[in-house]
Amino acid sequence: MVSRTIDIGTEFKRGWKVMQDNLGLMLLTGLIGTALAGTTCGVLQGPMLAGVLLICQRLLAGTGDQPEVADIFKGFDYFLQVFICCVIFQILPFFLLCLCLLVPPLGVPLLMIVSVATFPLLIWCLMFIVFGKLSALDAFKRVFEGLSSGEMVRPLLMGLLAGIVYSAGNALCFGTIFTLPFACAIMASTYATAYGSAVGAGRPPTLP
Repeated sequence: MVSRTIDIGTEFKRGWKVMQDNLGLMLLTGLIGTALAGTTCGVLQGPMLAGVLLICQRLLAGTGDQPEVADIFKGFDYFLQVFICCVIFQILPFFLLCLCLLVPPLGVPLLMIVSVATFPLLIWCLMFIVFGKLSALDAFKRVFEGLSSGEMVRPLLMGLLAGIVYSAGNALCFGTIFTLPFACAIMASTYATAYGSAVGAGRPPTLP
């Protein structure tokens, strides 16, 4: 059950503060995550997102435990589960990508819309795997049960907004280097607010 009310402005401010206070670290993780996900045709997208989320979680906790760039590779601790998660959510975009090649005027906008629309489901499944220690199937079940009960409506809305931020980077040259970690910081903050966190006694960070 969601334990606290999610405020869109507050989560964006916390995510932005993480970016401001740790800009070098965040940009480097964004660069590594974008490069490895892109050069492997998305195979490493899941572990890279998981790694950035873990870094953001530690930064938000405010315990003084400063993560390093290499900590992005801790996402590989969850490789199998996040890989399963990403494969399922990439099936429809893959078919739309094929459509892009055949009918570009129709396929391109559909691909962009579906990519943004599936991001909230993907990122919450990843967070339930990484932060909640669930399997991929249990994470799917958790998200869709929460959606049917109404509990996940606002969390998924935050995921949609973060997905728009993330996707906006595709419109700029190397833009995802910035928008990837920013979106993850927003969502890690949202998770801490809604469900608590394994780091920092489960309390969301406070703004100055």
